[in-house]
Amino acid sequence: MFLEVIENLDQFTENDLIRELNILPPQRLRKALQFLHFRDRLCSALAFNLLASVLKKHFNIPQLPPFDFLPSGKPFFKDYPHIHFNISHCSSAVAVAVDNSPVGVDVETVKPLDRELLEFVCSSEEIDLILSSKQPETEFASVWTKKEALLKFHGTAIPNPNKLKIILEEHLPDVPPFLTTFIRPNYTLSIASTPDTPIQYPLLHVKKP
Repeated sequence: MFLEVIENLDQFTENDLIRELNILPPQRLRKALQFLHFRDRLCSALAFNLLASVLKKHFNIPQLPPFDFLPSGKPFFKDYPHIHFNISHCSSAVAVAVDNSPVGVDVETVKPLDRELLEFVCSSEEIDLILSSKQPETEFASVWTKKEALLKFHGTAIPNPNKLKIILEEHLPDVPPFLTTFIRPNYTLSIASTPDTPIQYPLLHVKKP
């Protein structure tokens, strides 16, 4: 399992964005340029360049291969079906996970708690857990990223709200996928992977001031 993260996104400049866009393959460049806002373009470019870097370093693939997509929208490499990957980004970080078995990753910025959203996506047990926590915002981000990582692992679309509420309750801890969560000062990252995949703390790429 190769899990790499770029954080401190607020320290990236327009020049950094231009540099990242210039090294994207044409297909991914067009995708990045579809976004209107600086941060969205930056995250798109960083995610795919980080993915390309991981593939080159660890799988000896010199450039980012073309994608195809499952009906749910989950991307895969049609020329390398044995390589599984997943990407996620938020306003605080960009995450890329690559493995030889299925993987799902989700990263979310820790934000003030939205009670309406909480009740929409969480079961009553999860709500009690979150509201009783010393850091309810972080606890909610942890629960949410676990649910997203599970969905992305299986390559399924977001289910109806009632199903989403109980997805963690139905997930048994002793069967695949395994869930691992990392908590950083301003974001939370969760990854779903197969049981035989060791996961260490993600390799962080921090933009220097």
